[in-house]
Amino acid sequence: MTKEPKTTDTLISQDKDLKQKSKQNDKVICKSCGALLGEAISPDTLKLYITEVTVRLCEENENPSVHNRSLYVENVIAARLVELSTTQSTFRFSVQDPSGKAYILLWLLNTDTLLVSSMETSICSSALISSQDSSCTEHKSQEASSVIKVLYLPCLKSQHQDVIDAWEKNIGVHQIPLPRKTCHDVLEILSRSTATLPPSMRTMNAFQAS
Repeated sequence: MTKEPKTTDTLISQDKDLKQKSKQNDKVICKSCGALLGEAISPDTLKLYITEVTVRLCEENENPSVHNRSLYVENVIAARLVELSTTQSTFRFSVQDPSGKAYILLWLLNTDTLLVSSMETSICSSALISSQDSSCTEHKSQEASSVIKVLYLPCLKSQHQDVIDAWEKNIGVHQIPLPRKTCHDVLEILSRSTATLPPSMRTMNAFQAS
């Protein structure tokens, strides 16, 4: 007597294979450098991370900040925070990795602070640039420039879990998904900015100032 195949097990196996392929196809990868650029939402829809791509017309002059990764990420994130605070009256943000896990909590305090650069710091757009980056030399200026002021809380450690949980449940917190490496880049930028402040101004409760 011939034994019939277990169709249920076969279908489950095929379903798992399809799900695995689907997850693999979700990622948009740069063929040149292998960087994660975004996700494929559907066959004709892509979601690209704002920190990973830039769009410009062929006749436009190339922005020097595009070749400076840290400067580019800093300017894009600062501009995004200002845009969301203006259009949606949102001032609290959760920077998340692709899995949806919170990486940094950001609290935008104001966008109208004026800062005068010195020999140790330089200003570009809405962000504070460290003078240790030699490629930013051309951006240094003694003129007052507009910068954004934020409080931030890294979510890498188990500390302040009550604060992290409260923010995750708050519908007023806007999520900003980024590749994990870019999340790390943003945290480094914030940490460098914090280091330029006087020790008495670097923290506020559980948050750090930048």
